[in-house]
Amino acid sequence: MYRNFIYTLKSFSKDDIVIVGVPVYAGAAFIGQHSFSETLAKDRPDEKDMDIVSDFADIGYLKHKEELEINFIYRKEPELFL
Repeated sequence: MYRNFIYTLKSFSKDDIVIVGVPVYAGAAFIGQHSFSETLAKDRPDEKDMDIVSDFADIGYLKHKEELEINFIYRKEPELFL
């Protein structure tokens, strides 16, 4: 399974993602219950998993805080389609 994750990451190019307007700051994969099985990774993510997710987000935010805040100030609000 780890190998599939690595192949997937390698297939993405940072430039390809930025072209569609999504700046890349970090990437991660987290465990979750399999959609077709009730036994694979049952009851995941759990509280410990979510603590890891939170720590990852905090580290990413702190590392890029200034750039993220500048981009937030100057971001364009999406248009609403009714």
